[in-house]
Amino acid sequence: MPNTSAIQSVAKNDKVKLFQWNINDAKTLIPAYRGCDAILMVPPIQNRLKVGCEYLRAAISADVQYICCLGVQPINPNLILERESRQLESQLLASGVKYSMLELPIFLENLLYQANLVYNHNYFAYPCRSDAAFSYLTCHDLGEVVAENLMSEHVLTKAVWTSASMTTFDEICSSVSYLLGHEINFRQVSTAQFINSLKLDGFTEYYATGITQLWRAVDAGFDIRPNKDFTYILETNNDR
Repeated sequence: MPNTSAIQSVAKNDKVKLFQWNINDAKTLIPAYRGCDAILMVPPIQNRLKVGCEYLRAAISADVQYICCLGVQPINPNLILERESRQLESQLLASGVKYSMLELPIFLENLLYQANLVYNHNYFAYPCRSDAAFSYLTCHDLGEVVAENLMSEHVLTKAVWTSASMTTFDEICSSVSYLLGHEINFRQVSTAQFINSLKLDGFTEYYATGITQLWRAVDAGFDIRPNKDFTYILETNNDR
């Protein structure tokens, strides 16, 4: 990670090695990859292609044999984030390294970007209807499956994983209200308002627009449909 200081206190008691690297210099990432047969590549939303290619160069230099890369839900190849995800996959293919690209939906943990808004003002704000359905995953469930995949180095073709059902902000607000013991509401905001809020979180306008495109696709009913593949994998793992 580019800055390890923020997480040192959290990871100090775990069997985790933290490496700080220069995001503009792939060579500084090589020590983290050296000795690894397989890696999980989690390109950031912002500068996905650029940073992903830095990961890849470092992995090649460290002689990594397998890469499991997290991608973006396949909605429309013209959307900014999906286009960069596909461009990164082209680089993986050209590298000759064995890889899997997981085309994943929204992570529920991403809602934590609005934790301060919920805490201070008691509402979520997104550029979609409160009843617009979207597919999702959680980092906890995905981590369990990806760990096994890295151990087996099994190539997954067209792995589009979601929860077995979709959710809405109506459902999320109801659940969060119950957990917090007071009402949490939802406000549909304009595209411009949402982009500006993301820019305040440090995103450039280009990538803020890319994130907004995904939520506008949700509002239009174009998010990927749920499937039971991931639930089946989880159940199979838990039965062992």
